[in-house]
This record gives sequence, structure tokens and C-alpha cells, in this order.
Amino acid sequence: MEALSAGAEVLDVGSGTGLPYAEMLVEEGFIVVGIDISPRMVELARMNVPRAKFLEMSMTEMEFENEFDGNLSVFSMLLLDPPRFKEVAKRIFCSLRRGGVLYLVLNEPWEKGADIDEEVLVEIMGEVMYSRAYTVEEVREAFLPLGMDEIKFQRYIKRTKEFGEEHVMEFLFRKKDQS
Repeated sequence: MEALSAGAEVLDVGSGTGLPYAEMLVEEGFIVVGIDISPRMVELARMNVPRAKFLEMSMTEMEFENEFDGNLSVFSMLLLDPPRFKEVAKRIFCSLRRGGVLYLVLNEPWEKGADIDEEVLVEIMGEVMYSRAYTVEEVREAFLPLGMDEIKFQRYIKRTKEFGEEHVMEFLFRKKDQS
């Protein structure tokens, strides 16, 4: 939020229920649009965060052009295989205005050399979905050539009852201010 100016327009990619991110952004005075492929998630998000706008839409089909000052994608791009990951990276890039920022959170493999292309199915709120960890290199290869600068990167381990131990990466990218 610190990378955005007051009243900035933000796209929440894979917004789920709208909690906690869309709600937090709206409370800070940002204009928020959330997209999610699940009709149930969109319904819940609209109830949870009525001051934001939520659209039923796949991130692989979004076609925004220079509309947002910021994007966030928190664990949602894990649901994409590598070709779709790169496709969505391009769509996110196109959706940002010059100088716009992306806050991206993903899991990375637990150990070096792990078979990250092995399909992993996870259950999230009663739905079984494909999920894949990404390496730092894969993320950078998807975003940096598009014209994004990496502003910040950090890793940490997160433990939850639902998912156990997760190796988390957070990126902050900025779209280059090119003419």
C-alpha cells in the first residue's frame, strides 16, 4: 500500500472472498476491483466488501489495458501451469499504468531439485484445484522481460492449520515508466 498514492485503482487478481486484502485496500481509501473465476467466491466477496467491485472472470481471460495503479495476486497464480503463468504475467503487465506496482505472493519449492512440475492437487474451501510452487528464477523470467523492475523481494516460512508449512516468496514489481 505504501507504493500507491491515495485513491489509487487496484486490481485484486484471484480475489477469493475479498478478505483480507480487498477489504484492507478499501479501508485505506483505494478503489478496488477484484476478479475470481469462482461464482461463489465473487458472491462472498461482494457481501464481505461491498465498497469494492468484484467480477466473475478468469485471470487468463482478463483484458484490462493501462487501467490500474496497482495489482496484487496473493497465492492465486499458484493455480496456473507455467505457460498460463507467463500469459497471466503479460495480462497483469498490460493492466498496469506506467509506474504501476504488482504485489505478488507465491509458494516456492521446499527443497532445491524438487519436482515442481509434478501436479499437486489441493483442496481450498471444498474445491479441488491444481497448484504448483514456482522458483524465484521462474517468476523473474516471467515478469522482468516484460518491462518490470523488481523493487523488493523477501522469503519466509508460514505455518497454518489448513496448509501446514509453506515456503513463501513476496515480490514487489514496478512497471517501468517508459514512453
